[in-house]
Amino acid sequence: MKTFGCSAAIWLMLSLVYAGPVPAQTRMAEGLTVVEGPAGPQICLGRWVPSGDVALPGVCQGQMVDISQLAALSSQMSSEKLDQLLRDVLSIDQKLAVSNDQVRRLIEVTEESRDVLSRQAGESLRSTISRRFDALPREVLADNAVREELAKLKENILKDIERHYAPQPSQR
Repeated sequence: MKTFGCSAAIWLMLSLVYAGPVPAQTRMAEGLTVVEGPAGPQICLGRWVPSGDVALPGVCQGQMVDISQLAALSSQMSSEKLDQLLRDVLSIDQKLAVSNDQVRRLIEVTEESRDVLSRQAGESLRSTISRRFDALPREVLADNAVREELAKLKENILKDIERHYAPQPSQR
């Protein structure tokens, strides 16, 4: 029995020595080569060159990274990208706020200018109409009925001008 035990132990040791390391198994996942080795799965971050010998693993022409390291790096990079994206969105928001304030101010200035121009146009029209009515010849104004009708006409025109050129309500 002792001989059988010794023979089995020697046979096992010789099998391990001549068999060499267990060849790595590879598979592709999302464009990356995953190498199953004795230390666990690793990712080839370069180009994977398979071996011509079936007993030998291929070679990674790049860096081999443990999956947990790759996951940690990926999480960190995602976090950094999200932080940058958040900073960009905040910057855009600030610029939009400034632009909105400028647009509001432009609307206010436009409304104020419109009111000033409207008031000036109304005053100019009232002045011109009053001056023209006052410049009518005395012969035309000699008849009381005509003079009263012209006064009513002047008053109605001035009221229409006042109504038409009155300051517009603000739309703020």
